[in-house]
Amino acid sequence: MQGSQTIETWKPYVRLGLRLRKAGVSNRKFVAPAEKSPTGGRQPMRAPRSTSLHNSTLPDSRASGLERENPGYDGGMRIELITTGSELLLGQVLNSHPGYLSGRLAMLGLELARQTAVPDGREAIAEVLAEAWRRADLVIVTGGLGPTSDDLTRDVVAEFFQKPLEYKEEIHEKILGYFRQRNLTPPELVKVQAMVPKGMEVLANDVGTAPGFWFEEKGKMLAVLPGPPRELAPMFEKGVEPKLRGKAKAAEGTRILRVYGIGESFVQEKCEAELRK
Repeated sequence: MQGSQTIETWKPYVRLGLRLRKAGVSNRKFVAPAEKSPTGGRQPMRAPRSTSLHNSTLPDSRASGLERENPGYDGGMRIELITTGSELLLGQVLNSHPGYLSGRLAMLGLELARQTAVPDGREAIAEVLAEAWRRADLVIVTGGLGPTSDDLTRDVVAEFFQKPLEYKEEIHEKILGYFRQRNLTPPELVKVQAMVPKGMEVLANDVGTAPGFWFEEKGKMLAVLPGPPRELAPMFEKGVEPKLRGKAKAAEGTRILRVYGIGESFVQEKCEAELRK
């Protein structure tokens, strides 16, 4: 699908330090005199990682076998993230959602399997939502819940799940109160944020106006969250994390080994055997 970007990342470096300790490699063997860069500074060392890009228009046969092709998939709960917003693909706004959400999920013992960014558009959002819902156990959709004409996530989700939008007066009153507290006159457009797909659980927005949604069907789960990070974070932590704690495996302990003054290839040689296990 044109205009979208899907990123899948394998993260063997997360357990790099732990595996090196098991292999008997000490910190001292990894710390060498720092080599100066051409500018006179010292080169920081990043943990090795492998990243691959995939176009989201994979044929069904390729998509259905994705679990076998993704080294990061371990057969547990498969979680996919869809971030909506043309500004993300135009480079106007930094997409911080994957980093934040993958970190919170990791604390629950869960991993984000795929992240797809799509522009504002009914067809674009509907297409990736259908693909993710077919593959994943949990789909998280962010953005597109505002009151403007390009905020389409609410409508697309309602149409995809065949849930008509229904007006929630209590949500509208909360939105109006948000403006009154700031001595502002609410625009008429904000009323659309009180429209909720019928039967879906409302996730309260304590710092903004757009509520989120939670939906479960046949063992699958959907979380729809607002785009602004200051609204997304508390909603995820208060509204979504408690629902996932009972479904997650125990979080694995990790150890990070920090090195400097040596190149990535040298580190790779030292831990190649362990990383391939």
